[in-house]
Order: sequence, then structure tokens, then C-alpha cells
Amino acid sequence: MKTKTIAVSRIITAPRSMVYNFLADYVNHHSKILPRKYFDGIAIEQGGYGEGTHLRYDVKAYGARHTFHSVVHEPEPGYTMLELEVESGAYTVYSVQDLGERGSKVTISARPQTGEGLLSAIESVLVRRLLQNVFAERLRLLEKALSSPATRPAAVPRPAVIAAAISNNDWLKQGIRHLRPAPWVLQQPAIATSESFRVEATA
Repeated sequence: MKTKTIAVSRIITAPRSMVYNFLADYVNHHSKILPRKYFDGIAIEQGGYGEGTHLRYDVKAYGARHTFHSVVHEPEPGYTMLELEVESGAYTVYSVQDLGERGSKVTISARPQTGEGLLSAIESVLVRRLLQNVFAERLRLLEKALSSPATRPAAVPRPAVIAAAISNNDWLKQGIRHLRPAPWVLQQPAIATSESFRVEATA
């Protein structure tokens, strides 16, 4: 199995904390950077803000539809967040670097897994091209959302957002938020919640 990192970056004219909180808030903001061309929306199965959030993405690519289940981790809260795909172990990383008065440098990266052989090599090229386009479009939508006062989140997440996420998150309620598995190792309890909801892609 081969892996190769694919990364796209963009400078966003907004403070790092504001950018990060936008990305980590799956209930109110994250769906705004899911282009309809590639996503049918996102279902939040547990949590809703940052660490321990369980997600289900419906993705459209090359005429086919795929469903991915991911768990959110924050190896460096405020700076780095990742979505770990449960079945494959692949992951997408969101990194936000503080540039001071210039704003923030935001990078979305992933390490998709492909097999050996000619067909896998062709698949790798297609996946790489697709992810580069998806990441570039998501960053464009992020800049667009953060440039409008109507869609900009607070620099510090609202207490109500955090409280709602915790109340829907068995993992955080168990008091083990300090556990941060390495990105390539899946160490998380089974989903145990009767409450889930769906957020549609808006772009």
C-alpha cells in the first residue's frame, strides 16, 4: 500500500483563532466549505465541535458516490485538526498558521492510500488531481465565508456551541479528551449516541 501526501494552501485574511473555530465548528460553519460539486452534505453522528466528533460524508467523484465515516482529532488545538477515516485509516489534516497582520495560512492535506500496479498508479493520479481540486475549492469557499461579517465566527467559540457538542459527545463526557491517538492509529470507542443530524453542503 502506497501513500503520498497531497496538500493545498491559501492565505486567508482572518485571525488564526477565527479560522480554526470556523473549521472545528461542524454544526454551524464547516458545511459552508463543502462544494456541492463534490459533496452531498455531512451527517454529524456525535459531537459537533472539534475533538471526538463523528462524521459521515457523502462524496461524489467520477460519476460514483461514496460514503466515508470519520472521527475528528485535535493533535494541536487551535492549530491542527484532522479527520481520521474509520475504514481505511486515511486522514485529512487542517493546519492553520498565524501570519500576524497578514492573517493565516491554511493548509488542507491528505494521505490517500493506493495499491500496487498499473491500475493503482492510474487511480493514484486521478485521486491526486481530484483532491487538489477539492482542497483548492474548499479554501476558496473558506476565504469567501470569512470575508463576510454575516458568516464569520467568533474568534473564541461560543459557549453554547461547545456545550452542545459536549452534550452530544459520549467521548468527551467520559473525561478522556486528553487522549490524542497518533493520526495513523485508530483508538476510539464505538459510537454510542441516539442523536445525529445532517448538515447540507451550501456552496
